[in-house]
Amino acid sequence: MRNGAFGGGACNWMHDGGGAKNREQQHLNVASEVSNQGQLQQQRPHCAATPHFSPPYICEQQPKNMCPSNGVQKSARGADVSDEDALRAIDASLGVEEDENARRTNEERLFLEKFNLSPGMPSTQMMRNATPAVTRSVVPAAVAEPPPAQRGGMLTKFSYEMLSGATNLFDTRLGRGGFGSVFQGTLVSGTKVAVKRLEPGPAGYLLPLDQMETEVLVLSSVQHPNIVQLLGSSMDGVAPCLVYALMEGGSLQDRLACNVVGVGNVPLTANKRITVLADVARGLAYLHSSVHIIHRDVKSANILLDKFDVGRIGDFGISKALTATNSQGVKATHMQTQNVVGTLVYMAPEYLKGKLSFKVDAFAFGLVVLETLTGYSIHQPAAEFINLHYMFEEELDTADKFVSHLDKRVSWREHKAQHVGTLYSIADQCLEANSKRRADIVSLIPKLEQVCREIEALETKCPVNRRECCMCFEGESEVAGWMMLRQCGHVVCRACCVGLAECPTCRAPVEESYPVYL
Repeated sequence: MRNGAFGGGACNWMHDGGGAKNREQQHLNVASEVSNQGQLQQQRPHCAATPHFSPPYICEQQPKNMCPSNGVQKSARGADVSDEDALRAIDASLGVEEDENARRTNEERLFLEKFNLSPGMPSTQMMRNATPAVTRSVVPAAVAEPPPAQRGGMLTKFSYEMLSGATNLFDTRLGRGGFGSVFQGTLVSGTKVAVKRLEPGPAGYLLPLDQMETEVLVLSSVQHPNIVQLLGSSMDGVAPCLVYALMEGGSLQDRLACNVVGVGNVPLTANKRITVLADVARGLAYLHSSVHIIHRDVKSANILLDKFDVGRIGDFGISKALTATNSQGVKATHMQTQNVVGTLVYMAPEYLKGKLSFKVDAFAFGLVVLETLTGYSIHQPAAEFINLHYMFEEELDTADKFVSHLDKRVSWREHKAQHVGTLYSIADQCLEANSKRRADIVSLIPKLEQVCREIEALETKCPVNRRECCMCFEGESEVAGWMMLRQCGHVVCRACCVGLAECPTCRAPVEESYPVYL
């Protein structure tokens, strides 16, 4: 749990008896305390006054007992005590003469170290007040990509100047979210990228940077073929940026609406819709079973397709790791939270009351299944229904009724006999109001994999009952049994599963497998 605006708690310094170090400790503790209180009070109206220790981009809110007009804090006795007065009192108690310039220099140094930035960045005051305005007079010359020496882990540190050139001064907007816009660009190496440029919200850059930090932490620690790839970030310009591999197929929401530039008005085929759903399920199963992360904002707009129409899950800004364990060492399956965030129409009933679990993502996935098969919008799918979930409860209560609502722009002739019923059953299990009876994503993988295999058989005209190990190509009669890889849902024979490090089909890392009987 992050305690401060940047995910760090109060600093713990070793006592060495030195007055200067004690004074530095006291200053940082005061800064951390105000920062922590500001983080907890994000719902209050934003205050224009900013504490002097705020780092670039951050314009934090004041604590409860601070006057929003002049940044003056009330003492326990009711007297007005500013932050400067508090720091002077600390100086007086320690017998150290105040050195404002040295203190400010030290605070900015700590911030630069936190985000691994260089001292040559724009001034702190400019960053606080900056808005991502761009002058369109001159396109900057191409800037070379950072060498490997400037890379942190798997992520690259890009300069804002480089991203401005790569996006032609942020010319082609792909979409816009709550805290920023996404632009298409091409690096000098020819790599096509999507650049998310953060924009200040009501509390300045506080919430956008918090979500940015969460996304970097998650995407830098996971690697899966059905999760978007984060390439790097930029923190040295007028606005923070994240750089992703470009998903040329657009979002699932736009593809269903036939609203993607470069793809045309051709709707996704029935086969591709089903395989995209299987892709999303594999990605969620990996998040839930391998890294224990709840996405919290699963929706068609956050499912992106690459140029081969492979589905990938994106936007991890509000994701949550569920890593707590009980006294026996068993990992928790749910938690209680007061910070209910996400997209309201996709929220499970129990999550609206603060109960968060992996099954919150399962509920949202059920709605994505309905969207994908019917082509209906999640909002107002018909004149008499306010949203798709309400329509499902009132109108689509049986598989037979559901068939009549399949997207009529594509052919479902080969799927009506069996596949549509299976997919309807999956949606129905996900949309169970009682979370205890609701299916978890991992348990749905075998059904989706079976449907995908049958679709592949239809496309290649191969016998459906002919099964081969995707690694040794031995058939059913030659193998001792089958093992399913939990991370991706693919199946290999028992012999090939021994010592297997990665899936031979999708290259996902193999951490756990279990026997299946097909």
